Amino acid sequence: LLVDHAAKHGRIEVIDVQTADGSTTIGAAAVWLEHPVPEPEDYADRMAAACGEWTDRFEHFEVAMVNAHPIDEAHAYLTLLAIDDRWQSQGLGTVLLEARHAQLHTPAYLEASNSQSRKLYERLGYADCAAPLDLPYNGERIYPMWRKPNA
Repeated sequence: LLVDHAAKHGRIEVIDVQTADGSTTIGAAAVWLEHPVPEPEDYADRMAAACGEWTDRFEHFEVAMVNAHPIDEAHAYLTLLAIDDRWQSQGLGTVLLEARHAQLHTPAYLEASNSQSRKLYERLGYADCAAPLDLPYNGERIYPMWRKPNA
């Protein structure tokens, strides 16, 4: 849902890497939206189709994230940063984020999905901007984070 929405209303940035067999694949991807952004079409139905029996859990998660998300100021919203397991800890996420930060003239916002990713984002100028989200079902803590322009 987020990737499809970003293709229409945001940015998707990737880093291609060469595999051992010489082929090329995506090693890392960053999905950005500019806040405020319109809600995706048929969102509730598409979310239910994607989440199935876990829809109620995702809805709880989403409400917590929406409540923590700053709405007073236009900003870039990193909705997803994904690194292929084969290239974890190789600096690809840092490369993607630093390139985007160099282009931004607005603040940036994200939710760090665990304490390890939080450390990466802190090194890149992000700071906690709301109380961590303690979600049920024994999940990791989520850390809402904000980065000032040119931090």
